[in-house]
Amino acid sequence: MFDHTCAACHGTGGDGQGPIVQSGAFSGVPNYADRELTVGSVHYVLTNGRNAMGSYAGQLNAGDRWRVAMYVMSAFKKEQQHRQQLQRRHQQLKRLPKLKNKKRNV
Repeated sequence: MFDHTCAACHGTGGDGQGPIVQSGAFSGVPNYADRELTVGSVHYVLTNGRNAMGSYAGQLNAGDRWRVAMYVMSAFKKEQQHRQQLQRRHQQLKRLPKLKNKKRNV
């Protein structure tokens, strides 16, 4: 679905260098790697548009917009998701009670 709907501008690699951009017709299409994204923010832009990108609510139903958003996150933002998971785990660990280091006599 991404290839048919988004790749013309965003590129199949999500680098913002799709054929329309390379032809010079449009510029300023973001590289997903350069953006902090959430699945919700991608869905919001698909639904409402942003800057030169119009809404895709008329072309994609709500379920398909969520599918594209999830694809963008899984295909292009794995590193960001991993970093966010590590940060959440780190925060959880910081909230755990500290264990006292007891010396053991052997």
